[in-house]
Amino acid sequence: MKHLFFILTVIVTASAVFAAVEPSALISPAPQRINGNFHKIRLVPGNTKVIFDPEVRIEAAQLGANLYLNEMNRLFKGNGETASPDAPQVRIYCGLATSPGTCEKLEGQHIRLPEQGYAIRVIQDTPERARIVVAGSDVRGLFYGFATLKQLLTAEDNAVWLNVADIDDNPVWAERYASEDVEWGNFDRYLDLAGEKVSGFAWQYRADWRNFNPTDAVLKNLSAMKKMHDIGLMDFMFLIHLYVTPDGQPKFNISKEEDIQALIEKCRLVAKYGVGTIMICADDHTPRKNDTYTFFDPDEAKKFDNSIGKAHGYLMKRLSFALSADFPKLRLSMVGAPYSVNHGIGKPGVNQYVIDWGKAAPRDVFWVWTGPEVVSPKIEKKDYDAFAGLLSGQDMFVWDNSNCINAPMPRWETGFYPDMVIDSYGILYWNDRILSRTSPWSKPYTYGANAYLWNPENYNAEREYSAALRKIYGEANVAPINRLRNAMVAAQTVIATGDRNGFNPVLDEFQAAFDACKAITLPDGSPAIPLEAVADELKIARDFMELKVKTQELPWTSGAVTVDGDLSDPMWSSAAVLELADRSGKPDANPTIVRAALNGDTLFMAFDVYNPAELKDISGKDRDFPTFLSADNIEIFLQPSPAGAYGHFCFDYAGNQFEEYNAEGGYDWNPDWRLAVRRTADRWTAEAAIPLSELERLAPDAPTDGALWRLNIFRTGGEAGSQAWNPGGASYHSPQFFGELTIKSKEK
Repeated sequence: MKHLFFILTVIVTASAVFAAVEPSALISPAPQRINGNFHKIRLVPGNTKVIFDPEVRIEAAQLGANLYLNEMNRLFKGNGETASPDAPQVRIYCGLATSPGTCEKLEGQHIRLPEQGYAIRVIQDTPERARIVVAGSDVRGLFYGFATLKQLLTAEDNAVWLNVADIDDNPVWAERYASEDVEWGNFDRYLDLAGEKVSGFAWQYRADWRNFNPTDAVLKNLSAMKKMHDIGLMDFMFLIHLYVTPDGQPKFNISKEEDIQALIEKCRLVAKYGVGTIMICADDHTPRKNDTYTFFDPDEAKKFDNSIGKAHGYLMKRLSFALSADFPKLRLSMVGAPYSVNHGIGKPGVNQYVIDWGKAAPRDVFWVWTGPEVVSPKIEKKDYDAFAGLLSGQDMFVWDNSNCINAPMPRWETGFYPDMVIDSYGILYWNDRILSRTSPWSKPYTYGANAYLWNPENYNAEREYSAALRKIYGEANVAPINRLRNAMVAAQTVIATGDRNGFNPVLDEFQAAFDACKAITLPDGSPAIPLEAVADELKIARDFMELKVKTQELPWTSGAVTVDGDLSDPMWSSAAVLELADRSGKPDANPTIVRAALNGDTLFMAFDVYNPAELKDISGKDRDFPTFLSADNIEIFLQPSPAGAYGHFCFDYAGNQFEEYNAEGGYDWNPDWRLAVRRTADRWTAEAAIPLSELERLAPDAPTDGALWRLNIFRTGGEAGSQAWNPGGASYHSPQFFGELTIKSKEK
């Protein structure tokens, strides 16, 4: 029995556009299989009809067909081309692969497709007629098939062409979530993402959880998600943070029933609008003492036997119980306090958090982690096992932060072990800002990340990055942008080593590549390529080359020192003097004066900080409180082995202390150093004593005469905003911009 196919005819006008790229390179992500050679079919206005199988949902299929037809129309537009008698009549039949009507059009071919899979078949290609079938395993696969047809359209030789071959394709990772935390999307922007074969969108709500309410604006945005979800073209995830409530206001309290019920209603709201995965985030803000995560509120500690892991697991149990009946397909997940291995997995207190969470949380709630590091360029099976072994059978999926690698022009080059797609249940959330206009280089990264997840085995970072650039900026700009990125990465690589020898040619190439891209403009003269963030990297590279590193001798002194914040001890008169001035290089009327000396088995430092402002009482914070966020604080970066690790010591005007090994967080290293501060009318002073034995993790050898230490000191607060001993670098954690201390010979 013949099936009636619905017909869509496109009548278009003509254009002249360039493009001549190998057809297989046009398809992104790279497909699983291309069977045989490409056919090059000439298109003219009015010769293409798209015919739908009645068993497919017309709205989803129509949107897919529009991807193709609108691009064809764009290529024709303004070309002046008229109908040509030698152009074939093109018929594109589309439907589900299992539909009898689609099987009939395939003329006996039996196609089995995985989830989101599609097949394209050229059934006939003659001068008179071309017949093509697009078959999908589901409506999303069918949509992706049309997305591929769109990519295979080119304009060359004053004509428009469809380059098409027999293709079988499907993603390996089923759930690929691009994300945003600044700009909500809308239906058209979600559709654009789907057209790039991205399967999911995640909205990360970073504000106070109490402020997420069903306002008109929120409901409008949620309605766009629901429409896209109901059509079947995209999955949605919602992230909400427990503890980003501003200081001074009550934090989320799991011992308070009203807080739990309020969070349930927030989750219920988004679930009603088609959100299929909810992620509760406790990372970065859960308090911690030494290697043990703890509570904001003593009532919680009492109720949950001093186990915040148990409390977080209980919260997920309550959410699951409240939501599962109405939303049986809803997936709940949590980013716990130690979301990556280098946040302490292996330490008893951190391990206990995960163990307690696993015992309290339902088995079907997912644990979210980032791999061995917060930013993990590689994840191995042993990293997964280190976490999974602590849980009680809960599944895990990955939160990926690799957009931080080679920022602001990141490219997906992360390495996963082969079975990670199974262990992560085909789910990956990558942290990004795919819609934000202030993050213009997110799209190439996102498209590459999606391409890897689609086809890991055949992923080629350069190919997919170039494919993304071609879509966004046009073929003519692919080479200049790739040159710029290569030059930027080369500069970043050298800067990371701190070796300025031979850097001039690298800097020259970076500047030349930047200038070449800057010269590319739109017809109105405005820049064609967004370069603001890259300009910042170029400035860092130039500063790195031009910086005259400050040097200072570090003397040995003698005499007793009382660490009390009073700088009148005689020893300070023979100490080295370091001046911290405005980090931007502007004149600074009130520099911070630092004195440093070695005495016995201790490094002593003294600080004289001008600040006449009224400073509120913030004393008594826990050890490793994020002191670097205080209103006025000092940060010391000490690298006693020039090629080794550095210690980050921080304190504020109230005497709160923080320290960390490199930039790994303040929990895994707690050296025993002494500090005292004093406050006067227009300044505050401090004395610090760091035993040399506490630096052994940084450099096992005791300091010797003539040895080189690297150091930088920053003061954040006051009129200058930011002062530094040695300026330069994008962040304080930039060892290549540290100054140099030479250990002075001991006096006989």
